[in-house]
Amino acid sequence: NGAAGLSGSVTTKNDQTYNGIATLQGNTTLTSTNGSITFADQVHSSVDKSYSLTVSASQGVATISGAIGGNFTGSTLTSAARLDVLSVTALTINLNADIWTGSSQTYNGSVVIGGTNAGTTGYLYSHYVEVTPASPASNSPALYQNSQNYARTLISEDPLVQINGTVNDAVAGTHTLLVAA
Repeated sequence: NGAAGLSGSVTTKNDQTYNGIATLQGNTTLTSTNGSITFADQVHSSVDKSYSLTVSASQGVATISGAIGGNFTGSTLTSAARLDVLSVTALTINLNADIWTGSSQTYNGSVVIGGTNAGTTGYLYSHYVEVTPASPASNSPALYQNSQNYARTLISEDPLVQINGTVNDAVAGTHTLLVAA
């Protein structure tokens, strides 16, 4: 329930839940053979763009509810702490927060875009508007209730964001998915 330092492999038959901040201290593979894997808080690398995370819940659900890729003080991004590569495999993948990687992001399964938590949710929206030539600040993407809390942003600096499955909104017409690679 507290902060966790992760490195190496963890395999369980049932659920894995990380309620505190998870910091990668090496390349990490998390596998649940019959359950789900949930990140309720932030996930970041102890060294920017150095460590990768593989999540496999092939018979369950993978849920990301905390921002990935940054260090925060409250809801303020204080420094980049991007994972190098993020790979997630599950029957259903719930993306409830923004994700920023140095290399690639791959999602294998049905992706559901959701989440409305304040705090770090939507933290990459401003960065997306800055770095995406097709979306200058004067032409920002339309957002539900004009709130970046309803935008899920996936940014990969060395470009690859791949979704191998369907993408749906947890509540139809509510969330915006922004992808930059």
